[in-house]
Amino acid sequence: MNKKFLYTDVGDTLIKLRYTVSEMYAGVLEEHGIIKEVKKDEIQNHFKLAWREASSNLPADYVDRYYAHPEGHTGWWRGLIDSFLFRLAGTKINSDSIFEKIFAKFDDPSNWVVDPTFYSLLDFLKQNQIGLGIISNWDLRLRALLTNMNLIQHFEHVIISAEFGYEKPSPLIFKEAMRLTRLSPQFHYYVGDKLEYDYYPPEKMGWTSFWISKEEKVGVRRVECLGDLISCLK
Repeated sequence: MNKKFLYTDVGDTLIKLRYTVSEMYAGVLEEHGIIKEVKKDEIQNHFKLAWREASSNLPADYVDRYYAHPEGHTGWWRGLIDSFLFRLAGTKINSDSIFEKIFAKFDDPSNWVVDPTFYSLLDFLKQNQIGLGIISNWDLRLRALLTNMNLIQHFEHVIISAEFGYEKPSPLIFKEAMRLTRLSPQFHYYVGDKLEYDYYPPEKMGWTSFWISKEEKVGVRRVECLGDLISCLK
């Protein structure tokens, strides 16, 4: 049985998009004549505003947004994309085809890259009998994506917010992680890219957290890539 256990975030920690949102969306939008008069560098700003709006009215107590939506994760994303397209085009448009194509891009493994240092970390964890799992705020497509990227078999426990029903920073999702490992808090580690979701919540529960970032912040344990955890966990 593992005496220590490392959980990792997924987006911008384990995997990252190969392209920017602007690059991902531009081809679809051009195909449908949506961005003829809109600069491509404005796409990112419109999407950020739509995301901020969609994230400002979430369920109470960190109930997962996809889990709580009456139409599931597809309905939540559809509302976000509709808002984004309205901002971009300045009017409501028929978005069925656009939504389907944009939605599918995030299911395509070729649009994602794995942290190249992950496999060195994986070898270290195996050699030192340290368990490995995932805690991620993601919709119901994550398990299939990780399978198609040949990653899921490396993780003993995979906790996805849309499946579990609560999203980070809810303490319930970290308690579930401990229930699965049957280890005390001090034997758990977590790494992620967002301080408010990935660093401070598990720290408050007695875990040891790591922030994956190029920036520095006083009093915060920081790594630039997953491979940097090797020296931290020795």
